[in-house]
Amino acid sequence: MALATSRISRDAVSRTGLEHNRGRNHPRGLVGGLAIVRRILNRIACNCAALPRAGGAGFEHALGEKALAESRVIGVLLLALASAHSTAASVSFDCAASGAAESPPTSSPGAGTVYAEIDASANTMSIVASFSGLVGTTTAAHIHCCTATAGAGTAGVATQVPNFNGFPLGVTAGSYTSPLCDLSSASSFNSAFIAANGGTVAAAASAFENGMDSGHAYFNIHTSVNPGGEIRYFLRSQRIFANGFDG
Repeated sequence: MALATSRISRDAVSRTGLEHNRGRNHPRGLVGGLAIVRRILNRIACNCAALPRAGGAGFEHALGEKALAESRVIGVLLLALASAHSTAASVSFDCAASGAAESPPTSSPGAGTVYAEIDASANTMSIVASFSGLVGTTTAAHIHCCTATAGAGTAGVATQVPNFNGFPLGVTAGSYTSPLCDLSSASSFNSAFIAANGGTVAAAASAFENGMDSGHAYFNIHTSVNPGGEIRYFLRSQRIFANGFDG
């Protein structure tokens, strides 16, 4: 499903009451927006997990897809609003994860949504995610990069291993809002990824950002039943500037 986007003016953003603290690398608008998205996605994940089975698998899947699609729209709009007062361009990424997108595909009915934003001027990344319906319990979650072909194939883990700090483990459904990830720090990356990409954090960060921006990176959730990955999807970029989306 294609995600419709629109331009958002400064005045429209101002009316939302979202704040931007220019004196820090962590804009309050983004933090507040991610917190709101996390609460929304948590409710959606719970609702999807509790969908009645009386209507059959198709009925359950349709309702889950509708809820996930709505959450994607809400999440991306909030990230855009939170970023709209920034003078420097940042890049927002989103995806809808599934078992069918794994390589090789899994039969998991699980689904999820992921939003990530890289602030090039601050050299940071923020992530908000939600997932439900997994067959196994979560054991790891991270971003892989960089595949040889955009939107296909597999690659090693680029970000911290085995999972992002604070990602919920041992569950089949949940939501996650990351702490601000410092892309100038070695702790934000898998050491093997740094070694394979120039041997320095700066070179690794550049390769990671290029891979994300060109569709060669994917978010993967691993579980006890599918240790190689139960649901995943390639992240898609939308460039955000002060006046809204410029994809």
